[in-house]
Amino acid sequence: MAAGSDSRTILIVDDDPDCVEPLEILLKLTAPALTILTAGDGQTGVDLARRFKPAIVIMDLEMPVLNGMEAARQIKGEAVGQAPLIVAVSGNVPGLPAALASGSFDFALPKPLQTESLLRILEPESN
Repeated sequence: MAAGSDSRTILIVDDDPDCVEPLEILLKLTAPALTILTAGDGQTGVDLARRFKPAIVIMDLEMPVLNGMEAARQIKGEAVGQAPLIVAVSGNVPGLPAALASGSFDFALPKPLQTESLLRILEPESN
């Protein structure tokens, strides 16, 4: 987990409640000790990341107010010590390689999320 971050905190940033709610339930079931924070737009995600310093951020790319690419860039750029692990998620699969190439994301996954793929990324020994 990232130095200076709360290893028990995951931030989900996505404007679609139909994506956020099942993911939040999955994470609570698989790791009940985690603190799960959610944001419905990129700017709120950046604000929550500043305040709570999550170890992991799961970030949708296409959102109102501030898109995921810019939000991730701000979170990585403002990180004190090691930045959080940031996972890009998007239904726009062709946009995922650009997200990884930006340097702001550590992983990229297409929507709908495959549970096994996400859980492999979130395992501490894989980070």
